[in-house]
Amino acid sequence: MEFTIALEQTEALALERQSYQLSEVDRLILQGTWAGQTYDEMAGNSPYSLNYLMRDVAPRLWKLLSKVYGERVSKSNYKVVCDRFHKGVSNSNATLLTPSTPTHAAPIEEPDWGGAPDVPDTGFFGRKAELKTCKAWLLDKKSPCRLLALWGLPGIGKTSLARRLANEVEKEFEFVIWRSLHSKPTLKALASDILPRLSNNIPQDEVIPQFMAVLSQSRCLVVLDGLESLLKDGDSWGRYERGYEDYGELLQRVAAVEHPSCVIVTSQEKPRELKLLEYPAQPVRLEELLGLNAEDAALDFGKAYGIKEHKVWQDLFERYDGHPAVLREIATLSRDLFGGQVSELLKMSMILPEDGFDQTDWHRLTEDERRFLGQIASDNSQSGVGLITAVSTFNQSKEKSLTRDALAMVENLKARSLIKVDTQNSSGKTHLNLSNLIKKFITRQPQQ
Repeated sequence: MEFTIALEQTEALALERQSYQLSEVDRLILQGTWAGQTYDEMAGNSPYSLNYLMRDVAPRLWKLLSKVYGERVSKSNYKVVCDRFHKGVSNSNATLLTPSTPTHAAPIEEPDWGGAPDVPDTGFFGRKAELKTCKAWLLDKKSPCRLLALWGLPGIGKTSLARRLANEVEKEFEFVIWRSLHSKPTLKALASDILPRLSNNIPQDEVIPQFMAVLSQSRCLVVLDGLESLLKDGDSWGRYERGYEDYGELLQRVAAVEHPSCVIVTSQEKPRELKLLEYPAQPVRLEELLGLNAEDAALDFGKAYGIKEHKVWQDLFERYDGHPAVLREIATLSRDLFGGQVSELLKMSMILPEDGFDQTDWHRLTEDERRFLGQIASDNSQSGVGLITAVSTFNQSKEKSLTRDALAMVENLKARSLIKVDTQNSSGKTHLNLSNLIKKFITRQPQQ
């Protein structure tokens, strides 16, 4: 089938079924696709920028043609779809467009949420600023985000933010797919699951090139929730378990290779492979989620759970560092057992949760990291412990210790959101501190 015939067919169908007249740039993409060109090559032979073709025009065009042809259409299968339709019309001895020609449109590809939690408005508090920032990153026309990592303590709200973000931007992507990594699928198993849902034309290649080819063919949003499930316990931050190292390589490729898609990962640890890729000119973004701000979230949170003593509730917000999972548990107890009277619940402090961190998380750390955190927790200074002092004290407690090892340990703990590094205090020196939750947890642990 010649391109001129395919273009004539596509133009007629688009006009008949969607009342849409193909533009000059639409025809450019179709012609380049027919010739097997990349978007980069199309841009080089035209007055249009690569970003404009790949991120603005192409996703809209393929979604439109999917409706027109009644099946999924993308850069990888446009020729096949055109040829199949043309042969079907010829075999039926019908003209291209007659009343008997099916005129139903393909449904917009429904997001595949893969068991992702629903996050209604009534259960989403205090993350409007983070949501706005992340949404702007994903939809930035000049430097759109190819890889976004949301990281922070367990229960801090990473999954909820990722789901709301995906909901808000899903119409900007041809395909949306969500997968949890908590069941620890190998990368090969993950590819076998999701790639056929994203493309009809998967190259016969190694897994990572397959992923990159599919992410380049269409504008896809892929969310991988719970990267920490694939990481080693008792080791430096961001080290993968044996057999899962290729996930790190995939994230590096997603970040480094130009494509129109975006991958979002959530993790309790900052992805190590992105350490050197995060700076303003790069389409890689890392967002550490901290506790909710009491001024922004306490009132709405309290109303949703029927809390009646808002001043007491706001104090609790600060006491628990705005940790959503812990506060949700307290609010539920207060509502169900005391009719929303928080002060009554506080009289029974023994039943209150004291952390958003448990023994499983604690034992992910090395022995030295646990000892160092214990040292910081024992300090009662409001401003925290000076970094140099903390490292010196720790080194003195060990027979063999190097300053660079201790500094690497501080970096490990910061990458796990377990330690706060303050470089903006009045002393002009770097201080280390712990959140109230982490400090309470550590002080209850047996002395080592």
